[in-house]
Amino acid sequence: NHSPFISSGKNDTPDATLFAKEMGFEDYDNNRSIRFKELIESKDKISYQDFKRIKYDHSYPKPYHFSWMNIDYLDLIKPEDYPEIETLISRVQNWDRKAAANSLGAGTFACLYDKLKKVYRKLPEPKIIPITILVDAFHHTKEHFIKYFGTMDVSLGDYQKLVRGDKEIPIFGLPDVITSMASRPYQNGQTRVVSGESYIALVEFDRNQPNPKIETVISYGSSENASSPHFDDQMELYAAFKTKPMTLDKDEVYANAKRIYHPQ
Repeated sequence: NHSPFISSGKNDTPDATLFAKEMGFEDYDNNRSIRFKELIESKDKISYQDFKRIKYDHSYPKPYHFSWMNIDYLDLIKPEDYPEIETLISRVQNWDRKAAANSLGAGTFACLYDKLKKVYRKLPEPKIIPITILVDAFHHTKEHFIKYFGTMDVSLGDYQKLVRGDKEIPIFGLPDVITSMASRPYQNGQTRVVSGESYIALVEFDRNQPNPKIETVISYGSSENASSPHFDDQMELYAAFKTKPMTLDKDEVYANAKRIYHPQ
């Protein structure tokens, strides 16, 4: 989800000059492309485990590199100048930038980001958000946390949920990290994920094996039938960055099937 002209190594990426500008391709970096380059440029080759670690990375680079707003002033705020929100400012500035469900820094940043949405859409280019607006957004974040949670110690998983039917669980992810998530208002001051990570298939090929090794997971479950146990049975796997084995070997499928039937 970034420029096709930053899609491979420097010597192998497509040449932007060979494509008409009217085609509208993006030609700029974002958080994901910057972070991806940080993770992969130091390696001549990657193992399957390296590949999985990169795929599941959920950190922002330093500095932030949002293509739609500039929040560089965030790290220049002096927390002690704003005692009422000093805790929240310090928390975001000292955060490891990982969009983990149990992270207080990620929880504060998620709410702060939501409070900035109305602002950056109205700002003229180059959409540099000044300290005054950032401080105001921190105040709104504090008000939101106190109103709905009764505390300023709100983790990302407290604030953001993965919801399927009546089931909800804390979930990782923020906009424009590699494991990107977008959310919308839900209930009780929380948000629910509406897009981002979804069906994941990881495939490992071995010359000495007749079939590839396949791992899969989906955000909810493999059934749309709310009465099925498979309606929401993959949510915990998904939230823990885990997968389940899957096979295309028909004999193995039949041998391990709980029931063999014709779908209606």
